[in-house]
Amino acid sequence: MRSTMRTITNVSYDGRAVDIAAENLLTFTNNCDSLSHIRLQFRDMESGTSSTWAMSGAWQRGQTVAFDVTNKLSAGRDYICVPTVYQSAPNAGDSETSPGLYDVYMGAGRVQADSETAGEVYIDRDISFFRAPVESGGKLLGGCVLRLSDRDLLIRSYDPETGLATVETARINGTTYAARTTAQGEKYKLITNYLVCDAFVFYARTTPAITLETALTADGIAVTGTYSQAQGVALQSWRMWAEYKTETINSVEYTMEHETQYTQTINDTFPPIVSDGTLQSPAAVDICCEVISQDGQTAQAKVELRYSTESFVEVQARYGDITVTSGLPENSRFFVWRQENFHQSEHDDDDDVLNWAKLKYIGSSDSVVYTAEQGYRTTYRYLVCGVDSEGGLHYGVSADVAVAGRFWSIEHLTKTGYRTYRADGTRFEFTVDVQPSAIETVTGSAVYGSEGQYPKYIHGTDRYDTGSFTAILGSITAVEASHSRIQTWAEFIAQPGPFLLKTDVGDVKIVAITGNPARQYGASLAELGITRVTYSWAEVDDIMRAVIR
Repeated sequence: MRSTMRTITNVSYDGRAVDIAAENLLTFTNNCDSLSHIRLQFRDMESGTSSTWAMSGAWQRGQTVAFDVTNKLSAGRDYICVPTVYQSAPNAGDSETSPGLYDVYMGAGRVQADSETAGEVYIDRDISFFRAPVESGGKLLGGCVLRLSDRDLLIRSYDPETGLATVETARINGTTYAARTTAQGEKYKLITNYLVCDAFVFYARTTPAITLETALTADGIAVTGTYSQAQGVALQSWRMWAEYKTETINSVEYTMEHETQYTQTINDTFPPIVSDGTLQSPAAVDICCEVISQDGQTAQAKVELRYSTESFVEVQARYGDITVTSGLPENSRFFVWRQENFHQSEHDDDDDVLNWAKLKYIGSSDSVVYTAEQGYRTTYRYLVCGVDSEGGLHYGVSADVAVAGRFWSIEHLTKTGYRTYRADGTRFEFTVDVQPSAIETVTGSAVYGSEGQYPKYIHGTDRYDTGSFTAILGSITAVEASHSRIQTWAEFIAQPGPFLLKTDVGDVKIVAITGNPARQYGASLAELGITRVTYSWAEVDDIMRAVIR
């Protein structure tokens, strides 16, 4: 007869690390006809010590079994668990002498020796699956039957060294037998009403912890995370994201998420605020982090940033500079960012969401900030965030500023540190007879002939732009270029050090002047009192990674 019992499935702890204090229920699905008793043997895989816990109930096929492991196991240990499930008797009237349904076939063999009494049978030695009969409330919940050709004998005890089984006549499956002895060679089967299920392994671990700290910096909201785990399990990976929500338009929610990082260092930087396009947009930023340990456990942390809605910073912006007119607390320091080429896009659900361009830090010295990096053909707005003496944040957003000028300019810079510069305010603008050369990108690549069919090719590590520029210094309609201005230009362009070059199509580059700058006084130009200047340049730093104050 085939067993209708099947092993348990959907074991909640199977093959995973679990915090037994937080997840103290071990659950699995019963796929047997019915269960009345369950025994769980937990073995410590390092020390070898074991403990067995049992529970009784009435679980039908498909029901979930839950076992509370609170105070039964130790965190930091690896365990293997072997469940044994016991089938229910068919009716409440079954007793020890009438134990009920037995239909789990476990094996077969032949009697090894004649027995002198009806209560003893010599069967094969070293049979491993035997379980002593389990009794509860006068009922026999589990056991093994020795099935002969004409009778069933309930095994009460078994000696694996000698093969001696102590048995008693029992009414199995509704049949009563008279006692008799057994003879060597007689065939037998072993039938049980319990099943030793497949073992599963799990790891008792304390849930890892992650704490987040934030600080307002020149680059935005700098977030640093600290990871810990009580048993010293290392961090496997982490990811961080920020959710921006406005208070004026609840539907605007923007999530800035970073890919999973495989490093023990947890830090990231996010833009400080979200604006929905209005002049004042109170906002909140929730920054979240999720970590995964090398045992596969996860933990999350969130830090909430709320911006002051009591006092706004009034910001006025125009080309070249911005002014903070009111709203900053006395003796506060503040930061300024620029949001460039911003726009809103339509999604499939027709909700307006904000597409972020990079917010560029500008400076934090006084209430007027000069924006040296701003190009000429773009739309931008400024974000000012002040920090008062108690750490409160006060912010304001400028109105939109559109720049569409068709001119070039060059401005001298003073280097103050690694990729940091200061604009000294000396700037020349060109709007007349502007004749720039093509901008070339130097890559260090070359192709040269060889003795083979194809030429050789090399590609260097250089990558920077070069070009030249010719334009009239002055205006042919209004102001003549005086001798003093021409002399000032000659001194200006001959200065060492970097310059800030802006093109009429919005390029902004940090360059050095190469070769020898020239100026020309043609007869036709001289009549107008103007001169044409020429210079060549080469890019010397990345404007997107530099800071200009």
